[in-house]
Amino acid sequence: MNKIVITLAMMMFLNYSTVESFANDTAVIDTYKVINSYPQAKESAETIKKQERELHKFIIQASKDIKSAKNDVEKKQKEEKYNKDLAKKRAELKSKMQEWNKLQKQIYAVIENVSQKKKIKTVVRKESTLYGAEDITEDVIKKLNSKKNKK
Repeated sequence: MNKIVITLAMMMFLNYSTVESFANDTAVIDTYKVINSYPQAKESAETIKKQERELHKFIIQASKDIKSAKNDVEKKQKEEKYNKDLAKKRAELKSKMQEWNKLQKQIYAVIENVSQKKKIKTVVRKESTLYGAEDITEDVIKKLNSKKNKK
Protein backbone atom coordinates (compact mmCIF):
# COMPACT_ATOMS: atom_id res chain seq x y z
CA MET A 1 0.00 0.00 0.00
CA ASN A 2 2.85 2.37 0.84
CA LYS A 3 4.40 1.77 -2.61
CA ILE A 4 1.14 2.77 -4.29
CA VAL A 5 0.86 5.98 -2.27
CA ILE A 6 4.50 6.88 -2.93
CA THR A 7 4.10 6.11 -6.63
CA LEU A 8 0.96 8.26 -6.86
CA ALA A 9 2.68 11.10 -5.00
CA MET A 10 5.66 10.92 -7.36
CA MET A 11 3.37 10.94 -10.42
CA MET A 12 1.49 13.97 -9.10
CA PHE A 13 4.76 15.77 -8.36
CA LEU A 14 6.21 15.02 -11.81
CA ASN A 15 2.97 16.04 -13.52
CA TYR A 16 2.81 19.30 -11.53
CA SER A 17 6.46 20.13 -12.20
CA THR A 18 5.95 19.53 -15.95
CA VAL A 19 2.94 21.86 -16.00
CA GLU A 20 4.82 24.41 -13.89
CA SER A 21 7.81 24.20 -16.23
CA PHE A 22 5.55 24.70 -19.26
CA ALA A 23 3.94 27.74 -17.64
CA ASN A 24 7.33 29.28 -16.82
CA ASP A 25 8.78 28.72 -20.28
CA THR A 26 5.71 29.76 -22.26
CA ALA A 27 4.12 33.14 -22.89
CA VAL A 28 1.09 34.32 -24.79
CA ILE A 29 0.59 37.34 -26.98
CA ASP A 30 -2.60 39.01 -28.16
CA THR A 31 -1.69 39.69 -31.78
CA TYR A 32 -4.86 41.69 -32.46
CA LYS A 33 -4.10 44.00 -29.56
CA VAL A 34 -0.48 44.42 -30.72
CA ILE A 35 -1.58 45.39 -34.23
CA ASN A 36 -4.26 47.78 -32.96
CA SER A 37 -1.84 49.38 -30.48
CA TYR A 38 1.00 49.84 -32.97
CA PRO A 39 -0.08 52.71 -35.27
CA GLN A 40 2.07 51.67 -38.24
CA ALA A 41 0.71 48.11 -38.21
CA LYS A 42 -2.88 49.24 -37.69
CA GLU A 43 -2.66 51.72 -40.57
CA SER A 44 -1.02 49.17 -42.86
CA ALA A 45 -3.64 46.51 -42.09
CA GLU A 46 -6.49 48.97 -42.66
CA THR A 47 -4.96 50.14 -45.96
CA ILE A 48 -4.63 46.57 -47.21
CA LYS A 49 -8.22 45.74 -46.28
CA LYS A 50 -9.43 48.88 -48.03
CA GLN A 51 -7.43 48.12 -51.18
CA GLU A 52 -8.71 44.54 -51.23
CA ARG A 53 -12.31 45.77 -51.02
CA GLU A 54 -11.69 48.31 -53.79
CA LEU A 55 -10.06 45.66 -55.97
CA HIS A 56 -13.02 43.34 -55.47
CA LYS A 57 -15.47 46.11 -56.43
CA PHE A 58 -13.34 47.01 -59.45
CA ILE A 59 -13.35 43.41 -60.70
CA ILE A 60 -17.13 43.13 -60.34
CA GLN A 61 -17.70 46.45 -62.14
CA ALA A 62 -15.22 45.59 -64.90
CA SER A 63 -16.87 42.23 -65.44
CA LYS A 64 -20.29 43.85 -65.76
CA ASP A 65 -18.95 46.50 -68.13
CA ILE A 66 -17.20 43.94 -70.34
CA LYS A 67 -20.36 41.83 -70.53
CA SER A 68 -22.34 44.88 -71.62
CA ALA A 69 -20.09 45.45 -74.66
CA LYS A 70 -22.07 45.72 -77.88
CA ASN A 71 -19.60 43.84 -80.08
CA ASP A 72 -16.31 41.91 -80.00
CA VAL A 73 -14.17 44.95 -80.81
CA GLU A 74 -15.64 46.98 -77.93
CA LYS A 75 -15.33 43.95 -75.65
CA LYS A 76 -11.65 43.53 -76.51
CA GLN A 77 -10.96 47.25 -75.94
CA LYS A 78 -12.63 47.13 -72.53
CA GLU A 79 -10.76 43.98 -71.57
CA GLU A 80 -7.43 45.58 -72.47
CA LYS A 81 -8.27 48.74 -70.54
CA TYR A 82 -9.43 46.86 -67.44
CA ASN A 83 -6.47 44.47 -67.57
CA LYS A 84 -4.07 47.46 -67.49
CA ASP A 85 -5.98 49.02 -64.60
CA LEU A 86 -6.14 45.69 -62.79
CA ALA A 87 -2.39 45.16 -63.14
CA LYS A 88 -1.77 48.60 -61.66
CA LYS A 89 -4.11 47.98 -58.72
CA ARG A 90 -2.55 44.57 -58.03
CA ALA A 91 0.94 46.12 -58.06
CA GLU A 92 -0.20 48.72 -55.52
CA LEU A 93 -1.65 46.00 -53.30
CA LYS A 94 1.51 43.92 -53.63
CA SER A 95 3.57 46.92 -52.52
CA LYS A 96 1.37 47.36 -49.44
CA MET A 97 1.68 43.66 -48.68
CA GLN A 98 5.48 43.96 -48.80
CA GLU A 99 5.29 46.87 -46.34
CA TRP A 100 3.09 44.70 -44.11
CA ASN A 101 5.63 41.86 -44.26
CA LYS A 102 8.37 44.25 -43.09
CA LEU A 103 6.20 45.40 -40.18
CA GLN A 104 5.42 41.81 -39.31
CA LYS A 105 9.15 41.01 -39.19
CA GLN A 106 9.67 44.00 -36.87
CA ILE A 107 6.90 42.78 -34.59
CA TYR A 108 8.31 39.23 -34.54
CA ALA A 109 11.78 40.58 -33.74
CA VAL A 110 10.40 42.52 -30.77
CA ILE A 111 8.47 39.45 -29.57
CA GLU A 112 11.67 37.43 -29.78
CA ASN A 113 13.64 40.13 -27.95
CA VAL A 114 11.10 40.41 -25.12
CA SER A 115 10.84 36.64 -24.76
CA GLN A 116 14.64 36.23 -24.64
CA LYS A 117 14.94 38.88 -21.92
CA LYS A 118 12.28 37.07 -19.89
CA LYS A 119 13.87 33.66 -20.63
CA ILE A 120 10.73 32.46 -22.37
CA LYS A 121 11.19 29.59 -24.79
CA THR A 122 7.77 29.49 -26.45
CA VAL A 123 5.28 32.21 -27.40
CA VAL A 124 1.80 31.31 -28.60
CA ARG A 125 -1.22 33.35 -29.59
CA LYS A 126 -3.38 34.23 -26.63
CA GLU A 127 -6.57 33.15 -28.38
CA SER A 128 -5.29 29.57 -28.57
CA THR A 129 -4.43 29.31 -24.85
CA LEU A 130 -6.85 28.84 -21.99
CA TYR A 131 -4.51 29.63 -19.09
CA GLY A 132 -1.12 29.00 -17.62
CA ALA A 133 1.26 31.30 -19.43
CA GLU A 134 2.61 34.80 -18.96
CA ASP A 135 1.07 37.48 -21.18
CA ILE A 136 3.80 39.58 -22.85
CA THR A 137 1.44 41.67 -25.00
CA GLU A 138 1.94 44.94 -23.12
CA ASP A 139 5.72 44.53 -23.04
CA VAL A 140 5.80 44.05 -26.81
CA ILE A 141 3.52 47.05 -27.41
CA LYS A 142 5.68 49.28 -25.22
CA LYS A 143 8.85 48.21 -26.99
CA LEU A 144 7.33 48.65 -30.47
CA ASN A 145 6.03 52.11 -29.68
CA SER A 146 9.30 53.17 -28.04
CA LYS A 147 11.19 51.97 -31.15
CA LYS A 148 8.89 54.08 -33.30
CA ASN A 149 9.65 57.18 -31.24
CA LYS A 150 13.43 56.64 -31.47
CA LYS A 151 13.41 56.70 -35.29
